[in-house]
Amino acid sequence: MMALRRAHLDRTSVDIDWAAWSASLTSASLVAPLGVARAIDAFGRAVGVFLDTVTTRDPVADPVDEETLTQASRPAAAAHLVLLNAIRRSMGRSLEELPFYLGGTLGRHQEGTESALDDPPSSVVA
Repeated sequence: MMALRRAHLDRTSVDIDWAAWSASLTSASLVAPLGVARAIDAFGRAVGVFLDTVTTRDPVADPVDEETLTQASRPAAAAHLVLLNAIRRSMGRSLEELPFYLGGTLGRHQEGTESALDDPPSSVVA
């Protein structure tokens, strides 16, 4: 998603290794607890929403605008947060739920951004 988003915003071509993506989802699902495997599947389908929007357009000749990219990434952002928390729960520890997603460029929307986007990171570890 990051590479496709950047390609559309920069009007450059991009080559994605879909085999690696598919193998990653399958490999993780094979060893994951059922709840995590379901969250992986939901995340993969949510990424599909984004792909349906951006892969039908040429990022050089007919790029998708930033607002459309952000809207198309909303389901993946929400599913990413669900997946992260499913993984945390599966670790068998009493880890708190994360109210925010980690990494990636999913756009500037509220899914997974409980903390303010512009707050500087704290040097204090709680």
